Amino acid sequence: MPTRLTKGGALVGAVKVPAGTAIPGLAESVAIATLDTTLTAADSHKTVIMNAATTKTVTLPSAAAAPGLTFTVTQQQVPASGAGLTVHPAGTDVMRGNGFTPAAGKGAINTQATGRIGDAITVQSDGVSAWYITSLTGTWAREP
Repeated sequence: MPTRLTKGGALVGAVKVPAGTAIPGLAESVAIATLDTTLTAADSHKTVIMNAATTKTVTLPSAAAAPGLTFTVTQQQVPASGAGLTVHPAGTDVMRGNGFTPAAGKGAINTQATGRIGDAITVQSDGVSAWYITSLTGTWAREP
């Protein structure tokens, strides 16, 4: 179904929006996760809220799946034990930003020692082999 555009309450047109396309000004979808999670291109523009008290990993899809895939992962609960929350790229993809030295298959970790409720990371695919960190809240380090 097309999205209806209005101006001052009057209908001015309709736009057919492809699935998975973000529309500025509209809320993104939210997914609550309590287990290790593997995202797909269809999940792009979702905010994943990790609600788990133990070490968890959110695995990104291949960066080559499509340019512009975007995901936000945030902490609802800080792990009481273990390594913390890891956002991990697929295969040999790299993560760039936050002063990370890019390395194949190494993502970002919000450790149990430094993690706080509300810590978040937003990443965007270049459509080739890298995920770029576009926003951070809290302390994130490159995966060891």
